[in-house]
Amino acid sequence: MAKRSRTLIIQAYPGIGDMIWYLPYIRAIARQSPTGKVTVLTKSRSLAQRWLTSEPIIEEVLYIEKNEIWKAIREIRQRKFQQSWALHRSVTHAFLPFAAGVPERYGLGLGRQNLFLTSKKCLDARWRQKHTIEQLESLMALHSIDWAKESRRLPLLPKSLNYVDSRFGALPRPWIFFGIGASDRLKCWPLSNFAELGLSLQKNARGTIFICGARFESKEAEWIVEEMSEGGVHAQAVTDLEIEDSFALLSHGDLFVGNDSSLMNAAACLDMPSVGLFGVTPPLTYSKNLYPVIRPDQKLETETPMASISVERVFQFIEEKKLLKEKYFSKEAS
Repeated sequence: MAKRSRTLIIQAYPGIGDMIWYLPYIRAIARQSPTGKVTVLTKSRSLAQRWLTSEPIIEEVLYIEKNEIWKAIREIRQRKFQQSWALHRSVTHAFLPFAAGVPERYGLGLGRQNLFLTSKKCLDARWRQKHTIEQLESLMALHSIDWAKESRRLPLLPKSLNYVDSRFGALPRPWIFFGIGASDRLKCWPLSNFAELGLSLQKNARGTIFICGARFESKEAEWIVEEMSEGGVHAQAVTDLEIEDSFALLSHGDLFVGNDSSLMNAAACLDMPSVGLFGVTPPLTYSKNLYPVIRPDQKLETETPMASISVERVFQFIEEKKLLKEKYFSKEAS
């Protein structure tokens, strides 16, 4: 019988941004695994098969959807994993490797999840309400896994870098990105604010402003482009890229401003100064490249919390933090 050696990581949160958060912990687990590689089981909404497979430590990315428990068990059993890491609080996702016969089973261990783990190094109840990143850091500490030295930088595909260079390479610098979308409309800054901010930035820095969003947001992006173009801003709507091409484009950026979204997380993890607009969700500070701007009064109830973040406040924040290089962000540029 062939000796088992493979490692499985279960990351069941569906968002692209969620997978981005997990990268340094996935890398850290891979470093201490028998083969130096891991297989990741996740949701298809993460699009991980498109972009994560270019990461050297990733052996394979498998998708599991709701109501596909028995399919997942078969997939896990067929691959004969030696160890598994359930990096999600769900009891179901701890049960999967148990049912598939994986010998070594690690995980957060919250609630009844620990019934299906072989390791007793689990988080206690006080961690249940903590942020995912805090839970992961605590779990790594329990197992003496040094995750802090692992990079958060996203893997990039050479073909995507080449495509981005051929399509956008001639556009003037700096490259400023506006991320207009989010997983919930309540998390979105008004479109008119993005247009106004673009006009303010254009007075101080000649370059290109990319209006980024999903395909279904193309009309909104084009509207912002039209509004800014009338004021002389060189803007371009980008809503047609595959996720791996979007990451390649962001890797060349000078500044990102946008909603709490996967693009914001990606920009920060590609070493770009990233101004995140937080009016609904708690501000994120896990990356030195993240610069959160929150609404003035977090306790005040309002139907339009994102609208309370003014354009002037965001513009002044960018200027005060000197988030654009001096050669770009100059009064002489107007």
